[in-house]
Amino acid sequence: MDSDILRIDLDAKSKKKALLILGDRLKYCNNNCFLSIDAIDKIILNKKTTYGAKIYMNDQYSPEWIIILQLILGSDYRKEVYTCMNHFMYKMEYSNRLFDIKRYSNGEYKKAKHFNVTKEIKEYVTSVKNTCEEK
Repeated sequence: MDSDILRIDLDAKSKKKALLILGDRLKYCNNNCFLSIDAIDKIILNKKTTYGAKIYMNDQYSPEWIIILQLILGSDYRKEVYTCMNHFMYKMEYSNRLFDIKRYSNGEYKKAKHFNVTKEIKEYVTSVKNTCEEK
């Protein structure tokens, strides 16, 4: 399992909605000292039929911690059920993936569009003072 990449299935229909969903959740985690925005290296939104995100972390995390973070950040529970099964029951090394094999009606694979939104999200998350230092 990639222990430095979070894969979030946001199911957002627009880029604006995806940014708002992810930004609000990261802001909440950051402001409550659960996950620092500084722990994130890069955030990439990707779109095939709906938006998802890959969050590249600065450090390595255990597979269990990755699953917990993905669930908290709003990943699809159905995806996480398979991630848990693959990791814990079947001991698959690479068990964390998005269901991103989508095809057009002619059988060709859909290619994802990628957007680097690291700067936008970090600015949004840090727009409110973090109270972690005071606790």
